Amino acid sequence: MQVVLASESPQQREQVRRTVLGVGLRCEGTDCVDFAGLPLRLARGNVDLVLVGMEQGRKRALPAIAEALRYSDRPILAIGPATNTERVVEVLRSGAREYLDQERVQDELIDAIDRLRRAGVVENRQGKVVGLLSATAGTGVTTLSAGLAFALAQHKAGEVLLAEVGSGSPEFALQLNLQPSYTLRMLLRDWDRVDATVLRQTLVGHPLGVQVLCAHTTGLTPPAVPAATMRQLLALSRNLFDHGVFDLGHGLSEAAVESLQHLDEVFLVTRLEVPALSLTKRLINVLTQQHNVPPERLQLVGNRGNQRGQLTRRQVEEILGYQLLGVVADEPATAIQAQNEGRALQEVAPRGKMCRTLAEMAKRLATSPAA
Repeated sequence: MQVVLASESPQQREQVRRTVLGVGLRCEGTDCVDFAGLPLRLARGNVDLVLVGMEQGRKRALPAIAEALRYSDRPILAIGPATNTERVVEVLRSGAREYLDQERVQDELIDAIDRLRRAGVVENRQGKVVGLLSATAGTGVTTLSAGLAFALAQHKAGEVLLAEVGSGSPEFALQLNLQPSYTLRMLLRDWDRVDATVLRQTLVGHPLGVQVLCAHTTGLTPPAVPAATMRQLLALSRNLFDHGVFDLGHGLSEAAVESLQHLDEVFLVTRLEVPALSLTKRLINVLTQQHNVPPERLQLVGNRGNQRGQLTRRQVEEILGYQLLGVVADEPATAIQAQNEGRALQEVAPRGKMCRTLAEMAKRLATSPAA
């Protein structure tokens, strides 16, 4: 999405431009102009969204908005202090579609773009983002996250991001034999400078076509991802990739809780025995009742299936009150070989039961509409 930014304040132009780039949108230096230069920039075309800063020259901003409407039919969003309701109304009456609070400009810009996209006002190509989560450790979330990402890549579902943001010990670098130069932990040290270019430089490409964001390569403690950072990372994923698969680990970390409202789907991974199902049932209740996650966004996936003594699929669905999207077979030899060799499941046993189930999940995900 191409953004044009107009403001009389050079400082505001720089701050807002950094926000725009930070969520994966395009805004070159020549797209940042003062009010006098706005008509000329709009006349050149190639505009999807216009942002008008109100920090300085509010009285000049209102005629600038009105004149911008003569040169472009693209939506105009005003950005400024939101403390004076009468002034906000005045700006909206002048022709701005929405007014964004400059103290929360990143969050409000993300929400506004989503509303414009859903209303069909802008044609911002946005990918899907899904997260895999379990109620307890040892359920196989990391293995299934990687397996689903590679299945999407094999399904030719466009660019795929696999991101390790979970609560468990970082494993992607080890499991996939990757040597990333940069990691999520490094990004977090200077997150306010992260944009599309910086994120892509941090990712490590896998030969099967997946871009991987590793948490880090040493130690046992995962980096803590703040809620605001997680939201920005999800926005970057939507704007840069066709599919983002996020390993959220087990339990409800700050990053996991923040992601719940912004994911297209949450895949809850469970084993098929009573204790695991009881914990998964508790997690479902917490997600739907305390965090208001719509039940239709939850997808239940059984892992390590077909073991002796496990409950049947019908019994599992009766306990959880949900239908299982699928049951991934237990193929320990395949999983162990893949991990020992640092390879994806699809490289070791592409026709195995595990990969067939993951391929079915990927096909469904690739063909279903985004939330």
